[in-house]
Parts: sequence; structure tokens; C-alpha cells
Amino acid sequence: MIDCSWDFRGKSCVVTGAANGIGRAVSELLAAAGAELMLVDRDEKNLASTVISCSKSSSSNPLSIVADVSKKNDIE
Repeated sequence: MIDCSWDFRGKSCVVTGAANGIGRAVSELLAAAGAELMLVDRDEKNLASTVISCSKSSSSNPLSIVADVSKKNDIE
């Protein structure tokens, strides 16, 4: 985990592509900084893993949405 001096307490953040890679890393940093998170990805299994990881470093549980934001039907 990267040490971060950000303070996102009281802020809400939406992260797309949250299941892997940069999206997951950003989600974990924002959780550690106190943000309320809504995590979105089409990969349900890895998204659930990200939610668990973020919950460990935050006092709140992220909302997760399984969706492909490139598909209109998934975001309506």
C-alpha cells in the first residue's frame, strides 16, 4: 500500500474499471483516504475482491455495481 496524505473524508467518488490495475489501485488509495466509494466494473469476481480490499482500509463499505460502462443498457 502506498502512503498517501490525501484527505477525502466526506467526499464521494466513482471509480470505473475498479476490479483490476489502475482502477483497483485508485480505489484502494481513495478508500484509505476516507472517501465514500462507488466501484464499477464488468468483472464481478475481481470487483468483489476490490470491495473487500477497500473495506479493510476504510470505515465504510463501498457500493459496487457490475456494469460495462461502454454499453448503454448497462448504464441506464
